[in-house]
Amino acid sequence: KLGVAGEQMRLHGQHLLSLGPTGPKDIQRFDLREVVPEVVSRLRATGRLGRADVRAVLPEDPIAVVFNRRQVEQVVTELVCNAVDAVEDVKDRPRVVQVGVEMPDMFGEFGPQLFVKDTGIGIFEDELQAIFSPYYTTKAPEKSVGLGLTVARTLVESMGGKLTVKSRVNLGSTFTVELPEQTSSW
Repeated sequence: KLGVAGEQMRLHGQHLLSLGPTGPKDIQRFDLREVVPEVVSRLRATGRLGRADVRAVLPEDPIAVVFNRRQVEQVVTELVCNAVDAVEDVKDRPRVVQVGVEMPDMFGEFGPQLFVKDTGIGIFEDELQAIFSPYYTTKAPEKSVGLGLTVARTLVESMGGKLTVKSRVNLGSTFTVELPEQTSSW
């Protein structure tokens, strides 16, 4: 129990640090497509993906963005871990998590998007807004402190983006990160 509590405190500290202020040196230009396989590989190496079938869905063309890369990685990490937890107890269908990137709208309606789709247990409609509240969790105390989705939404909003969720109970959920349109190119 002490080891589990220690790990929860480490994760809590990591969450708090990721919310810290972003200085000019933290902002960098990168290909958004690179973040997904890097995060998935890191989570796989640490055993965090469990029995989930995590698949990357990426466009062929690069998506140049200018953000704090560490914070974008943290958002993807939180959303993937949440999806993996959602599929953990599924027994009647494959435990699939798709994580990917979509190109910005060519007419400038929206910027690049990240998404995480799962075939998990889904979220009841009356819980959809509560899931972003600090310390809200439906998981066992040793599994979560209820900060992951709060951190993800806070980081996305600090970048000028929006984090939304659509869910159907017993079918799964889709979290979408809409990042602001950027006019940079390679």
